[in-house]
Amino acid sequence: MARTTAGELPAASDTGTPEPPWHTELHRIAYAFSAVAQDHPRLLPVVATRALAVPVARRPAPLLQLTEHILAVLFRAGFDEATTLTIHRAFVAWILGCRLMDGRQVVDDPEEPDPALRLGLHRLPAAAYPRLRALVPRMAEYDGEQEMTAGLDSLLGRGAA
Repeated sequence: MARTTAGELPAASDTGTPEPPWHTELHRIAYAFSAVAQDHPRLLPVVATRALAVPVARRPAPLLQLTEHILAVLFRAGFDEATTLTIHRAFVAWILGCRLMDGRQVVDDPEEPDPALRLGLHRLPAAAYPRLRALVPRMAEYDGEQEMTAGLDSLLGRGAA
């Protein structure tokens, strides 16, 4: 997953202002990671729970190389050590969180037109989960790529401040 070096970049921002190169590179990494996670869904939990849950020196070489690349991008952008680590940690947490909570995991029957049935909520007692059922229309409209892009833009915008 970490070996992936290609990915599609999201559309340019609505402001018309070009993003700094470090934003562009982190977006590229996020989308490459996302594409691999989508192609290999069983690999993501392994990366999130095993590969990252070991001391840094024991992590697989591709993860270390990806980490080194991200840190180099942030250092070249002029961030100090503390800010670089903060942005790196927030970026990795956001990407892993987005992929782990991705909309694919809530779809039970993609062919079903009724959102509650499509998301499998008919399997849960209605009285036990009223708030979850109330959110079904919004859950059915979830766009994982748009959500990831919006979150990255917000996260990276704070990192530059």
